[in-house]
Amino acid sequence: MTLPPPSIADYGLIGDMRTAALVGRHGGIDWCCLPRFDSGSVFAALLDPQRGGTWLVQPSGPFDASQRYLTGTNVLETSFRTEQGEVVLTDFMPVAPEGGPASRHPEIHRRIRGVQGEVAIRIRFMPRFEYASRATRIEVLRAGIFATDRTDQVVTLSSAQPFEWRVEQGAADADFMLAAGDTRWLVLRHDDDDIHPVDRYESAAKLETTTAYWLRWSSRVHYTGPWREAVERSALTLKLLTHAESGAIIAAPTTSLPEVLGGSRNWDYRFVWLRDAVFTLSALESVGHAEEAGEFMRFLRPVCRHEGGGHLQIMYGVDGRRDLTERQLDHLTGYRGSRPVRVGNGAVGQLQMDVYGEVLGAADLWRRHHELSEGTWRTLRPLVDWVSQNWHRPDSSIWEVRGETRHYCYSKVMSWVALDRGIRIATDLGLDGDVAGWHMAREQVRAEILERGWNASRGAF
Repeated sequence: MTLPPPSIADYGLIGDMRTAALVGRHGGIDWCCLPRFDSGSVFAALLDPQRGGTWLVQPSGPFDASQRYLTGTNVLETSFRTEQGEVVLTDFMPVAPEGGPASRHPEIHRRIRGVQGEVAIRIRFMPRFEYASRATRIEVLRAGIFATDRTDQVVTLSSAQPFEWRVEQGAADADFMLAAGDTRWLVLRHDDDDIHPVDRYESAAKLETTTAYWLRWSSRVHYTGPWREAVERSALTLKLLTHAESGAIIAAPTTSLPEVLGGSRNWDYRFVWLRDAVFTLSALESVGHAEEAGEFMRFLRPVCRHEGGGHLQIMYGVDGRRDLTERQLDHLTGYRGSRPVRVGNGAVGQLQMDVYGEVLGAADLWRRHHELSEGTWRTLRPLVDWVSQNWHRPDSSIWEVRGETRHYCYSKVMSWVALDRGIRIATDLGLDGDVAGWHMAREQVRAEILERGWNASRGAF
């Protein structure tokens, strides 16, 4: 490999709104969890280049590389230039015409196309299941590669023409020549014991369908200000963080990327932070996509019903699960040596009062585009009641400090927002609730913010 070890800036993101993968400029898929965002990783070279696992496609000799997305889509192209010629690698995860995953089994499709000259290409297929904690067994079959951890995890790699695979220590390597005009497809499929000839996966047709979906979606990004291309790309990325089946929105598709290189503040963000999800919904709505708010309410309603009593965790799994126990993976070296690697997140047990304001604010935003039913209100009303009775409590607030709770001005302000939006929804729609009690609590919160939250010497709250 002629490029230095990749930094996070050297990766592009592909996904199918169920999971995602990071593809480096060096041609390696170095992070992918299957079948969901929060599943164990199959490729994790991002967190340990030696042990983590990768799926590499690149020229065998020295090369220069660049990446770009096909305009208006989440289809990624990596161009390799060598002294012998040029090839283009196209990566995507299939999406159905209406959005969401195109098949029950997650798939990654990779097209290698010769553009100029004739270039020697190398492939390394090295899956490492459950964060590289299990041994990988690889078998070469007529249609490609079968890989398993000898338990319940299986991935297959199909190719159009048979390669002379070399298998050693749980990795499969192959080399071939690619001339201008030639095309090779590779398809990974998860959790399917049957491995088919690559044409059975209809990669070209799925590429066309996936491209068309993303073009339709991005064409509805209504923004005409400066940096239009960057705004559209940001919106497309946020859409990739949605979970089509549940309506959840995750904070990030990765874990353990450090806040400071070499530091220990390396957290797992593959979960639904209620605050982050609401910020995402607000961003998407601001550029013309309000439907994601309706999908998120589909996630939020059962979460609120399950909690009962109005108390909310600050985060949940994409399926609404509450147990996100944090643990360290000491066998992985971490991103550029930044240890520890963590999965799960211990902040799940923190009290953060601001999330109530964010959720009620999102509900108020959502009802401007949808009918807010009495059933939905039954899941939201207990949140307002809970805040009216608990707004005075110290918390961990947005900084998630892992120590003693304190009183934070921001948390008090967002408690006021929760009460205010609850009053507004109930009053505007004629819905039941302790509106008088909420009014009283709202004024108490306001008085405390003005009395104890204002710093006269700084002239700021």
